[in-house]
Amino acid sequence: MRLDDPARDGIALDLAQIACEAADLLRGFDCAATAHHLKGDGSPTTQADLAAERLIIDRLARRFPDVPAVAEETANAAVPGDLFFLVDPLDGTRDFLNGSPEWTVNIALVDGDRVVAGAMHAPRLGRLFVGGRSAWEVAV
Repeated sequence: MRLDDPARDGIALDLAQIACEAADLLRGFDCAATAHHLKGDGSPTTQADLAAERLIIDRLARRFPDVPAVAEETANAAVPGDLFFLVDPLDGTRDFLNGSPEWTVNIALVDGDRVVAGAMHAPRLGRLFVGGRSAWEVAV
């Protein structure tokens, strides 16, 4: 995978598209009726988290088949190598469950110890942040 500056911006745009797809899926869940359980750290997880994570992992595997992903809901302790995607499909699950708009979909490409491309979408706030070589906000 190329990680020069133009490639990083292109990857970031791909991640933004995937984040938007996941956000569309999450919008279809009824926050108040979404069942949840508590993880070992006391934070909630829902079927919405898991569905968004499956969608993101599937899209990443199709678009970037040689790059593994580490995702919050199904993560293990082992980091897969120097280059991997880091996914939080629903950051702010408590806010999501309470009907607050303060939740995001986050996807990042990590190379060694630095993020080289990423997207953060706050769909209920109408904000999408994208970063590669450059960083910008996209109107949604």
